[in-house]
Amino acid sequence: MESEYRHRTIQEEIDHKINTLNKTRNNRINASERLYSYSNKWNIVFFFMNVIAVIMLVTSIYSKGSSTKTMISGIFSLYTIITQYVYNSLNYRERALKFHYNELELESQILELKNLSRRARKAFSDEYVLELKYKAIIEKYIATLKGYENHDNIDNIRSNNPNKHLIFIKDIDFYFFIINIITLLVFTVFYII
Repeated sequence: MESEYRHRTIQEEIDHKINTLNKTRNNRINASERLYSYSNKWNIVFFFMNVIAVIMLVTSIYSKGSSTKTMISGIFSLYTIITQYVYNSLNYRERALKFHYNELELESQILELKNLSRRARKAFSDEYVLELKYKAIIEKYIATLKGYENHDNIDNIRSNNPNKHLIFIKDIDFYFFIINIITLLVFTVFYII
């Protein structure tokens, strides 16, 4: 790998870096889409969790039924509050927006590199000047990445697969989501029984 780098011309290095930035940008796009999707799904789940919690509390208060139903509705209400607290700490929507902004910055740098590549043969007779302009763009790229979290491996896998919607590999956030759906159903069933 290192020997491959040493034998590249500045033009080849610019073309290589364009591909690298495109991969990173695609990963950021996938991360943003994934996090927006989680945020939207959680909003729907929380709507139903809150509706069910209210129904459980109201029916347990007005029914002269068992203390078991009151206990289940209380535990479910606490579970709903704690789950919403955990969800809010994950900041899916905010993180998705940051990935989106990062992707836009990367697109700008890709365009700068492409412009530099096109002008390289015509405008820069001295390779040193070309290397300085390239270095300035790469420094902006590094500064762009420093301010953001990295994408997950799942985003890279999806970027490299043309049928990304068919990939069923999920991350920990997905399993947290599924566990909460199952818990919602379990509490509802126990309350009804």
